Amino acid sequence: MLFLNFNMTAQSITEISISTSIRELSDESSRFSLEHIIDKTSSPWCISGKDWEKQDSIDLQFDKKVILSKIYIANGFFDSKLFSLNSRPSKLILKSDLGEKREISLKDNFNVETYEFPAMNVSSINLSFPNILKGTKFNDICISEVSFIPIGSNDLINNRKSLNERIKNILKKPIVIQSAQGEVNDSFTILPTKEEFSLEPQTKNQKSVILYQPFATYSLEISPMPKITLTKYTNDYDLIKIKIQGRCIVNYEGENKTEPCKVLIDPLDSSYTLYLKNNLIFNSKQPEMFQ
Repeated sequence: MLFLNFNMTAQSITEISISTSIRELSDESSRFSLEHIIDKTSSPWCISGKDWEKQDSIDLQFDKKVILSKIYIANGFFDSKLFSLNSRPSKLILKSDLGEKREISLKDNFNVETYEFPAMNVSSINLSFPNILKGTKFNDICISEVSFIPIGSNDLINNRKSLNERIKNILKKPIVIQSAQGEVNDSFTILPTKEEFSLEPQTKNQKSVILYQPFATYSLEISPMPKITLTKYTNDYDLIKIKIQGRCIVNYEGENKTEPCKVLIDPLDSSYTLYLKNNLIFNSKQPEMFQ
C-alpha cells in the first residue's frame, strides 16, 4: 500500500493511500503523481489501465471527524486536447470508515463538477471507481482533482502557475538536499548560477553522496560534477524540477559498478527521485515502497 503524508489544513486531509502497490506513470515532470489528486492544481494523477483493477481504491485520511455532503471532481486529464484521449472513471463509490456508501455517476466533461450526496460523518473516506470510460487513444486512467471544499477549473490552472512562480523564486537561493538514507555528510547544496546549477557537497574532497541504501547502496558521483538543469515547463500541468544527470555507484555485497543515473528534485520540499537507466529506483517521499 502506498502512503503519502500531507498537512492540508483547508481540506483537513493528512494522508492519501492507494490499495495496491501500483505506481503512477513516470516522467521527468512527475506530472502524474498520486498526490496531485488533492493538490488543488491542474496536474493529474494517472496510472496505466493495465494496473488498475475494479477492487482497487484510494483512501483519504482526515485529521479529525468531518461531515461530508458534497464533492468537487475534475475527472480525467485536465487538458482540453488530452481529456478524451485518456481513460477516466464514469462512476465513483464513496465509503466511510463506518461502512456507509454513496454512489455517484460522474459527468464526462472537461470541467470541475460538483456532486451532492446524503451527509456522512467520517474520519476517513474510501474512493473506488468500478466503471472506467476508455480513452480514444490511450489506456491510461486519469483523475485531476478531488476536493471537499469549493474549487473551480480556473483555480486549478492558477494554482499550478502560482506554485511554479514560487518554485522560480526558491531556485534563486541555495537549496539543501538531505539524503533520505545516508549520513549527515550525504547532504549537499544546489547552488544557482547564471547558466545552470552547481552542487556543493557537505565536506571537501567528497566524491559521492549516498541517495539510497536498502540491500545495495546507490551513490551519486559528484567528481566529476554531474550536469544540473531544470526540467522543461511546457504545459499548465507541468512541474518545474531540478534534474541531475550523471553516474551512480551501485555497491552490492562489496562489489561496485557504475551506471548512468538521473535524480529529480522537487524544489518545494527538497524531495527527490532516483532513476537508474531510466528505471525508478527510489522516491524519498515514499521510502517504505522501496524497502
